[in-house]
Amino acid sequence: MVNHNFHPRHLPHVRETIGLDVWEELVNSPIGVVARLAERKSMWSGRTVHYLLCRQLRVIKKEIWCLVADEAIRFSLLEFGEITGLNIGPLPTEKFDPSQYNEFWGELKVPLGMGPKLDELKAALAFCPRWSFEKRKWLGLLLLQAMGVYCLHHNSRIPFQSAIRVLYDEAMRSYPWSRTAYEVLIDSIKTLAVDGGSYTISGMKDALLIWAYESVTCFGESFGRVINNEDVPLLRWGGKRTHASFDKLLSSEIEKHGEASPVVRTHQKSVNSPALVDATPRPKKNLAKELEKESGARVLLRVRKPMRRKKTAQADAAFKRKEKAEAKKKAAEEKKKEAEAKKTEATAKKKVAEAKKKVAELKKQSQARSTYKKVTPPRDGVTRCNVQPDVEDSSLADITDEVVAEQNEFAPKSDVENSELVRSAIIKEFWEKYVRLTSKGLSTTAVSSSFDFPTVGHDGTTCMRKNVTPSSAIYDPLAPDYPALLEKLMQHIKAISPKPPAPPGKKEVLTADHESDFYSILIHERPWPETEYGWVFDNHIVAYMNVLIKRSMREPTPFWSKRIAFVDGWWQSSLIHDYGQFKMKPTMFMFKGNGYEDMINGRIPNHCRTNLRWYDDVDHLYGYLQTGRNHWVTYHVDLKKEKIDCYDPIFGEVTPEIEQRILNSFKPLTHMIPAMLSVHIPANIRPISRKKFSFRRRSKIYTPQNTQIGDCGVYSLKFVECLALGVTFDGVNDQNIQGLRMKMAADILAEGGNIQMSSAWCT
Repeated sequence: MVNHNFHPRHLPHVRETIGLDVWEELVNSPIGVVARLAERKSMWSGRTVHYLLCRQLRVIKKEIWCLVADEAIRFSLLEFGEITGLNIGPLPTEKFDPSQYNEFWGELKVPLGMGPKLDELKAALAFCPRWSFEKRKWLGLLLLQAMGVYCLHHNSRIPFQSAIRVLYDEAMRSYPWSRTAYEVLIDSIKTLAVDGGSYTISGMKDALLIWAYESVTCFGESFGRVINNEDVPLLRWGGKRTHASFDKLLSSEIEKHGEASPVVRTHQKSVNSPALVDATPRPKKNLAKELEKESGARVLLRVRKPMRRKKTAQADAAFKRKEKAEAKKKAAEEKKKEAEAKKTEATAKKKVAEAKKKVAELKKQSQARSTYKKVTPPRDGVTRCNVQPDVEDSSLADITDEVVAEQNEFAPKSDVENSELVRSAIIKEFWEKYVRLTSKGLSTTAVSSSFDFPTVGHDGTTCMRKNVTPSSAIYDPLAPDYPALLEKLMQHIKAISPKPPAPPGKKEVLTADHESDFYSILIHERPWPETEYGWVFDNHIVAYMNVLIKRSMREPTPFWSKRIAFVDGWWQSSLIHDYGQFKMKPTMFMFKGNGYEDMINGRIPNHCRTNLRWYDDVDHLYGYLQTGRNHWVTYHVDLKKEKIDCYDPIFGEVTPEIEQRILNSFKPLTHMIPAMLSVHIPANIRPISRKKFSFRRRSKIYTPQNTQIGDCGVYSLKFVECLALGVTFDGVNDQNIQGLRMKMAADILAEGGNIQMSSAWCT
């Protein structure tokens, strides 16, 4: 489906509001073709445009070449100017005195030095009838630019240099409207992925449809529906929707005439149109021959007609042979991979068996030496963390766009030293057996050790991730909570005033906005009164992230590095909302003077600013993301390596569709973060690059899984905390999850309670 931002049905309201006297002036203005286009009865055919856009040739110039049958047709500034009738002269260089437009811009409530948004112009329609003729004309010209010339998203700004000209009649007449309108349209097309389900074209999309009718004779004759003899081709065609097969139509045309007859257009002569009843047909040109005349152009598409069918048959046969060979090669590779996977699995089983044997020997030695005679408080030496090998790249599921488009396979797991497997097995076996949390967040056992966290066991084994040095102020994220904190939490909940009942006739809606609901949802034990009662809300997620932000500001920091930051949830919601606007025109999206600038400089959230600037002071970002509207995952952004890792507590089935869905959820981050850095970080510190960050989803082998549905939010928050501390995830499991819920509620209250800040600063 081809979407667009041109909605002529809105223009009648504009005409009535600004007045018929002004509308007549607009029709005769340099961009009056837009007003005249809105008045005529025409039909948009996205299928026709889509057919041509899917047959583009790769060209470096700012123009489009499409292959129809064996003929190439061009859409350039010259064709655009001929179709629309707009001025294609050079760009002027004159400047305007700001004092001349400040007053009018102020009445429109548009920032000085910037073009207006369509939303701002529509708002002005409410009070413009009181304005003078001149001001109403200015507003009308701005609306024609926004709604017809540029056709951008309603929340995007039109170019300032063209907007300011509405105040000056001579500047309006001399401005090359065709150039700027063509640039918006061509930039929109050049960034499209036309093989998707739908896409949006900005700019004067009708010019593309008229180009199709004017350039391919049989398209115009079959679908164009000429309605008048207008000099401007844009106003000459009525068009109609069609479900016909374009390929069949072209084949039929070739059989009848020996060619599909695309008509070549040049700047000396307007495009040839299907004749009206009494018109004389014009001679047709072959654009492939015209291409040969252009300097530097090399045409490989034309062949002699007598040889065409023979060459086509030979090409088809060669393609089938190549396809068969590739299929055979692919089958051999898959067979080889399957054999390697079985071999790797057998090796892993062997290593696990050796590790278990080693664990048994160490336990036996430990009992003989009576290591655990002395009982100390639970916090000393307690950990539920497992050291997992450093598999930064090799054990990750690479689901960048290119891989998803192919086979979407996981990269093979890296070899892990036997000593690492043994150490991992020892820690996991020890802590999963001896340390568990009750539903109240207390420990069910008392484990003795002479070592402090993060060191466990008699041999100095550590639960830190490989190559990560613990902070001197590190704490155990999974340790039992102190009874005093839990008692304080219970007293606070009892003191909360009851939630007001729902209005008469309305059903009670479950939210976490009221203080009593906030804590009740978080700590309520199963069975829940409703199926989704214990699912955490944004309020819970943001509140616990605030806890981590405050802890990061301690001196010394308990986290593994000072160069980390946590992503604010309300700001992230705004980013995801703005992504739709960003992807239409990435280079025009504003990242300055708003929440994006505040976030990148550490001024969000407002109540606990870190003032740490991304890239200068921060290398790593930790956050969470909701995918599919009901599932939380954790992510880690490495700003220097330009990649994002995802940790999913409910991995599910691995299919290309699911992986693509996860990837799409992260596109606001993978695309907009590099764009933010390019705008705010100087080029001498970070080379300007808008290249999207790579994305990987960690294998479930290294991520604990939530098997009892409903705790993915709690899992994700604990993943964030463990990543920031530099420890592994063992101990975050379904057996301990209720205790962890209670612990999180107590920590939120201890760090200042449920503080929910407004997102009014968001863009």
